[in-house]
Amino acid sequence: MQTTPQRKSIWWERIIWFAIGAFIALALLVMLRYVFTVYTSSSDESRGADMILGFLQGASVLIGLALGITAIYGFQNVRDFREQLEEREQEIRDELEEIENEIRQELNKVIELNAQMTIYRPQLERLSEIQSRLDLTEARVTQDIAAAVKNASNYSQAMQLADQELRKQNYPEAYVFANEALAAYPDSALALYMAGWLEVQHIPDKLDTGLEKLERLSQLNPNWPSAQAAYGVGLRRKASQLKRAHQPFDKVLNRARRRFEEALDANFYLTDFNSESYWGPVGGLLRDMGDIDEAIRAYQKALQVTPRSSYPMGNLAALYLQKKDYDNALDSFEKARNFAQTELSLVPYDYFLMMDIAMSSTISGQRNAIYFETAQEMLQNALNSDVIATLLRVSESGWKFLQSNCPAEWIEVKQRIDAALIAIRQKIAEKEEASPKEDN
Repeated sequence: MQTTPQRKSIWWERIIWFAIGAFIALALLVMLRYVFTVYTSSSDESRGADMILGFLQGASVLIGLALGITAIYGFQNVRDFREQLEEREQEIRDELEEIENEIRQELNKVIELNAQMTIYRPQLERLSEIQSRLDLTEARVTQDIAAAVKNASNYSQAMQLADQELRKQNYPEAYVFANEALAAYPDSALALYMAGWLEVQHIPDKLDTGLEKLERLSQLNPNWPSAQAAYGVGLRRKASQLKRAHQPFDKVLNRARRRFEEALDANFYLTDFNSESYWGPVGGLLRDMGDIDEAIRAYQKALQVTPRSSYPMGNLAALYLQKKDYDNALDSFEKARNFAQTELSLVPYDYFLMMDIAMSSTISGQRNAIYFETAQEMLQNALNSDVIATLLRVSESGWKFLQSNCPAEWIEVKQRIDAALIAIRQKIAEKEEASPKEDN
């Protein structure tokens, strides 16, 4: 602990006073001892009295001197002490004032902080609320991300399986997986395309549902040619349905034509899920509208895209037959039969390929009767396959076209065509009885 200058001064004063007192006491003791010695050794009382008196006088002088010195020193020290007290008091006052100023400054800071807190408190509360919302949002986003990852995984797996089943022509299975993909992503272009295509082409009672999907697909992807062309196929199927029901179908057919034109203007070589050129459906549409020459050109364009496909070649042969160009018709039917047999070796049990072989072989029987046997075998195989009534009606339309344009002199060919139509209509009746709601 440090000693201040004031405390040192007080201690020195105490030491001096103690030294003065000790000196006086010592002087008195010496004088008393001297008096006592003189008094005991002197027999003369008067002399002893004189000695005592002299001692008292000396002591009084000594005491007076000591008191004077003491008074002088004491007064001096009292004055110094008072000055020290005043100085100390002033120092304390200064310190108190300084402390008071510091306290006042700190108080002002507290007041200022309180004022700022009054301003910032709502903002802090708002920030706290925002932070709480952010925490909640983060939790939700985390959950959403996890759900999205799961959906993406489900979608990817479903689409892969749908594609595999479609390539194997397991259409019902492909349809199930396509719908699973749509459940994960309702606006998936590929899932809408696949599900809509299957509903239009291969799934019973689903033509209108398929049209809705393909229309939505074309709206979501107006610049995707495949979306427009697929919707055109659906519209053409709808027009055929209306025609069978003896209802107006021209407007629907024209809508389909516009979709095809838009798609094929963007991509001449556009093909469908079966790797067939979309020029083929255009040829059928033009044939339905009665424009045979344009229909022939459309099928010729399809052959430019898929030069060894039996689908456009068979339809082209039928149009030559309608135009009574019998040599070109027979040559084209022969090519169609060869193309279809080659394709069937790659895709066994394909309904359309078997039906193409049956039709082209029936007409080719006009040149070589051996083909009638092949035609009968392939027709039976096609009818025994798991085919829906919608596709059977498509085939019925093709056979009816052959029936209408077959020359009267081709007697056995006509008989074979008539027998094929009877078998097809019987199968359609069986399918409709098994599925009474089917209307497409």
